[in-house]
Amino acid sequence: MMESNILKWIPVPYFQLNQEGEILHFSSQAHSYFSSVSSLWSIIHKDDRKQAMWMLSQHSSSNPIIRHLRLRTTDDIFVNFKCTIHWKNGVGHLVCTEKKNVKDPLDVVLSAQSYLENSDKRLKESDKVLNNAADLLFNRLKH
Repeated sequence: MMESNILKWIPVPYFQLNQEGEILHFSSQAHSYFSSVSSLWSIIHKDDRKQAMWMLSQHSSSNPIIRHLRLRTTDDIFVNFKCTIHWKNGVGHLVCTEKKNVKDPLDVVLSAQSYLENSDKRLKESDKVLNNAADLLFNRLKH
């Protein structure tokens, strides 16, 4: 029981789970991120369940396994998390850290394209203003 009290104070969403995905213990931070903490399956996005099954099937591995999963938060929205699990004696030690400011590569390309298009538009407008100013100056100098 002492160990589960210590686990509560881990400053990241942390779970101890069995090979079926049942949560045995969790940190307070995990409880504040995720309202339902009895089973891993209750918070994993349906499209990421195959990845999670694969992570649970690696219980004989001595290396940490990392996957990016969408997990349902207390706000009832799915957020991207980097999930790292390390198995020891049939118990999975799972740490989930929120992936902040990670953009889809396509979003980055579209954003850059939009920026370039806006820059091009501003340059054309500036060019018109400069040409009008040059015409005015030229006309004044002519007279």
